[in-house]
Amino acid sequence: MEEEEYEDSKLKKVLVGIGAIFLILLVLSFMFTGFGVGEILASMIESDEVEGNVIDTGEFKVIFENNSYEDVLEVYNEDLSVETKMCLFGYFDGDYYVTEVLRPVIYSQEFSQVVSEACPDETLIALHSHPYKQCLASEQDLSNLEISKGVNPNALIGIICEEDRFSFYS
Repeated sequence: MEEEEYEDSKLKKVLVGIGAIFLILLVLSFMFTGFGVGEILASMIESDEVEGNVIDTGEFKVIFENNSYEDVLEVYNEDLSVETKMCLFGYFDGDYYVTEVLRPVIYSQEFSQVVSEACPDETLIALHSHPYKQCLASEQDLSNLEISKGVNPNALIGIICEEDRFSFYS
């Protein structure tokens, strides 16, 4: 009799342990998919940080000159609750040198969308913000890049999602 109770007790412990592990895995999977954690992790991998006014993507560098990085931050920090857009000018010699920041006319701004005039043809980088830590390009971003490339083959689109974190697409 005691042996049966011992085996039942042992079986219950194993089942409770399996159930607990299952619940932990279920909660973790919900956290990674339900709160955008997976997207944030992908964004952190894909994006690059500014170091001394230079962003090194491994493929090319973006170098901010003439206080242009401070100008970008000024526009970015104006209202973090909505997206914004900037047109970055400068020159390209294998790397991208940003010397000037222009703010196009903005028609509407929302948390995850900005509608504005197009950047001028000579724009080096069409930069816009995304929500915090979400630096991945959307389908619309990539579509806009293709249009820009038709006018300026060296053009980039850039996304800023933190003061010092950017993604660039060429």
